[in-house]
Amino acid sequence: NEDDPVPKHLIDALERINTDDVYEALQSTPQRECVTYDERLANARSIVSRSIGSLWSECLRGMRLRLPLLILDEAHHLKNARTRLASLFYGGDDGTDAASLQPKGSLGGVFERMLFLTATPFQLGHHELCSVIERFDGIDWKCGDAPRIGRSDYKQELAVLRAKLDRAQAMAISLSEVWGRLTPDDLKADGNPAPDTDAWWRVAVTATDLTGIGRQVLETVARTKSDFGAAEAALKPWVIRHLRPKILATPRGEIHRRETFPGAGIVDDDASAKDGLLVEGRALLPFLLAARATLCQPDDRPVFAEGLASSYEAFLHTRENRNDSLDVDDVGNCDETAALGRADWYLEQLNEHLPFKTYEDSVAHPKIAATAARVVEAWKAGEKVVVFCHFVRTGYALRRAISGKIRATIAEEAAQKLRTTPEKAYGDLESMGLRFFDSDSNARKEIAARVDGLVSGHPELGPHVRIVHEVVRRFLRTPSFLVRFFPLEETQRLTASSIAAAFESKDSSGLSFTGLLKHFFEFLSVMCSETERADILNAVNSMQTGGISDKEVMATISDDERDDQAETFLPNIRLVNGKTKQTTRQRLMLTFNSPFFPEILIASAVMAEGVDLHRYCRYVVHHDLCWNPSTLEQRTGRIDRIGAKVETALRSIHVYKPFLAATQDERQFQVVSDRERWFNIVMGSQYQDDAGTTE
Repeated sequence: NEDDPVPKHLIDALERINTDDVYEALQSTPQRECVTYDERLANARSIVSRSIGSLWSECLRGMRLRLPLLILDEAHHLKNARTRLASLFYGGDDGTDAASLQPKGSLGGVFERMLFLTATPFQLGHHELCSVIERFDGIDWKCGDAPRIGRSDYKQELAVLRAKLDRAQAMAISLSEVWGRLTPDDLKADGNPAPDTDAWWRVAVTATDLTGIGRQVLETVARTKSDFGAAEAALKPWVIRHLRPKILATPRGEIHRRETFPGAGIVDDDASAKDGLLVEGRALLPFLLAARATLCQPDDRPVFAEGLASSYEAFLHTRENRNDSLDVDDVGNCDETAALGRADWYLEQLNEHLPFKTYEDSVAHPKIAATAARVVEAWKAGEKVVVFCHFVRTGYALRRAISGKIRATIAEEAAQKLRTTPEKAYGDLESMGLRFFDSDSNARKEIAARVDGLVSGHPELGPHVRIVHEVVRRFLRTPSFLVRFFPLEETQRLTASSIAAAFESKDSSGLSFTGLLKHFFEFLSVMCSETERADILNAVNSMQTGGISDKEVMATISDDERDDQAETFLPNIRLVNGKTKQTTRQRLMLTFNSPFFPEILIASAVMAEGVDLHRYCRYVVHHDLCWNPSTLEQRTGRIDRIGAKVETALRSIHVYKPFLAATQDERQFQVVSDRERWFNIVMGSQYQDDAGTTE
């Protein structure tokens, strides 16, 4: 049967393999409910999973496949040779080293060619990149169309590549060391003192009378550039790098595809900011106590200090020795069970000075305050925002802070426009929204006419017109939309002109709600299959817009927040972490990639890779930094993709990397920035050799 989804090779392999273990594992599955049902079912699933894993490896070996090409995405997962994925491609021993005999991987020798795709070839060093390239050893070297280089020459060239990259990095370190020994007395060229380092450098590169450290710097720079060139030449045959244009042409002139705002730059959109956020006021005492505690254990990595830099809630959670403080840990071991000795006194004092009763307490944290303020400003301008954080409790704190600030903003602005009190204004907006559901109201009729006009050019949307009308109407009636885009100060009546004004109102990207809907409907009709269209529209139709009573929304609220803070959470702000169901994650991805709710997504690492969030968002906040530059790149890549809002609106992507000055946070920013520079150099990015860059 040509339509049989099970290949004949696999059926033949199964007939040659003993499947008794899988059969026995399936037999262990409980047949009826009992007191120990959940425990027995979990145990049975574990046994079945292990048995099928072994069976699958045997099947791969037994299928005797020979295939022309393997294309593997997210290939950076191959960087560790000991992982199950990487071991699949082990080519087996070639007889050169009897002591290293290993069984051939299940996919070793199956493919004539391999093509690895990844946005981040390595994370911590070029040795990881070489480890990925090493997986090419698993191709079929015996086929008639094998690479001319040959297996032995391949291994030799890979060894040469490693050595040249090692030497380039060693020279970079040497340059850093010798540059650090420069003093003002060395800044002389042609016998004259230079007013500053840049001026000295411009003369030094051609000077003939440099001596001492100045001469050493010049010679080290020359050797470093030479070694970088040699490393790039050795890497070139192995890597094809595609970079999106960093500059976009617009009717207003050229713009950067991305604008990065480090440290305190998140406060006022200052891309040139070099300093971190100041720790002052109420926050000063906790951070001083944490600094003293850290000094008591100078040889230990202070995870509690990283938690404190993230949020007060994260600090308290890490101090409880909880192994679930990080949703997905890519920053290293977080075991805090070791005795801290004298540090305990400082940490206990810190505990006593961190009360949490209202969202204002969360906002007292300097970085939470900065992130919340920036997110609210973007929301006021009609923009969607993704905020990434690692600490579970930081996600809760951010949602609490952002929800509280947006609710207060809605009430204050509505009060001003409606000429009433903030306490009454929010209720007035809710009442106004109910008119959208009145079948005889002018608002509903005008919305229906406008939506019909937009949908009429897309017959593919015909079966879904009812859902489209419902989704648009439910979105427009929310206080979040009403207060920003309806001319409430002109009239409190929902007239045809006020509906028209709302549809033509623009966000800070210059896109109107009509334009967003046009883009969305065109995407559904042209880019999606019928099944995909139905999935997306059903997802946006099911999204909560009027409260947080939905069980899945409540599931992302921690127990200590349910009672006294539930009223501050708004449905346009959603939190996704490891506790969020997979189906809910998928639905949130689909709906965030629409013009509708949610408008703000607070996400952990579960949404940081392999997820599309780009069509209506160009703002990303890396609230919690990390030690790996590739992690930051993967996160930013969620909104920087083909068809992203940066391309449709021709407005830059805003990437925020806030950090707290003079804390563990700043150290982490420095480390990840240095690693990012090394990544770009190794991968062949253009770099300058002026004084600032060299330093």
